[in-house]
Amino acid sequence: AKSCSRGGHPPRLRDFAALALYWLPMELGLFEGWWAHPGADPSFLLMKLTAIPLLVAGFAGYGRLDGIGYRWRIEGSHLVTAAAALAGFLLIAIPAGLATGFVAWAPHAPTAWEWIFLVFGIGLFVALPEEILFRGILFNLLQRVTRGRHGPWPALVISSVIFGLAHLNNFPLGDWRYVGLATVAGIFYGWCLLRTGSLIPGVLAHTAVDVIHRLLLTTTIRP
Repeated sequence: AKSCSRGGHPPRLRDFAALALYWLPMELGLFEGWWAHPGADPSFLLMKLTAIPLLVAGFAGYGRLDGIGYRWRIEGSHLVTAAAALAGFLLIAIPAGLATGFVAWAPHAPTAWEWIFLVFGIGLFVALPEEILFRGILFNLLQRVTRGRHGPWPALVISSVIFGLAHLNNFPLGDWRYVGLATVAGIFYGWCLLRTGSLIPGVLAHTAVDVIHRLLLTTTIRP
């Protein structure tokens, strides 16, 4: 694998500040309740949908950051890479999750509409924005910091650890088992970008991991 970030200026402090300005308000739930309606609060989802084009336009257009991988032409190699990343992660994550008690088997069969909603909901509102943020931009910027030092791997590990830490406020709150598994997942998703130069394989693998989690497993709370 080789770096997907070719050329361009070294990252500036304002690049990371802009990334934090996008990520932290949503991570901390600061937008919740902005567009509240009876029985629903779509604020978080609306902010994610709004932020995706702003994030890409800001870094790819104004910031001229290349190598983000935000292009939507699916190739056969994308599917193969996504399948390889999914298989590799599951071979590690399922035994580790069961052994540590983080997850337990709880398979169930959704209806056709639940299946469609689950796949597209996770893909559009979870996998896509997170892959743009953590792989397309953060991993990309960190490669420019560590350029020439052991290739892209230091940047891949650092961005994956940050991705893992971002799950501390997910259910179950503060669970370091979740952080560890998410970090490993981030390495596989980042490998997808390195392998193909596209975010598509990572988005597909990310979506599949979350769907499998929802359909076959249940998260347990540490006593």
